[in-house]
Amino acid sequence: QKYAKDDEGKIRDISVQMERMTNDVNKKRKLLDNEMTETIAAQMELDKIAHDFRRSHSERQELIRQWQNTIEQMQRRDQDMDKCALILAEVKQEIREKEALINEKVQFLKNETENNEEFVRKISINERQGAKLRLEYQAHETNRIQLQNELDTLKGKVDRTATDLETVRSQITNLKRENIEKNT
Repeated sequence: QKYAKDDEGKIRDISVQMERMTNDVNKKRKLLDNEMTETIAAQMELDKIAHDFRRSHSERQELIRQWQNTIEQMQRRDQDMDKCALILAEVKQEIREKEALINEKVQFLKNETENNEEFVRKISINERQGAKLRLEYQAHETNRIQLQNELDTLKGKVDRTATDLETVRSQITNLKRENIEKNT
């Protein structure tokens, strides 16, 4: 019995120890769970920070790339402006040459205009003379038509007279024949 009492005491001690240890384990598990939760939260925060850093780094790289593109575009525009300045100088030279040619042609046109004005004056004189001659011609033509009409009228009279004469001659011949026939 003594051993049984000792065993029971030991069992009680062990049970108390087990209870204490179970409580310790539960406390430590709870602490571990809290630590785990904090660690997960910290890891998530760290992941977010890493993601934000990567995004910021990417944005920074994109900004640098855009700056480089902007610089390259500015250089290209500078080159284009140099080319445009050269083209502008050539165009200005061409304009000066064309203006000289235009001035020459304007002077030629002025001379030709003066010549044309002289021709216009001569043509005007000739047209007035032509109009006068046309009026004279029309007057002569009117006179000719009147004379032609008179001539045609006289021809008609002559033709009628000739016909009348022929008729009278025929009548005379018939009368002579009748007379001869009566006398015979």
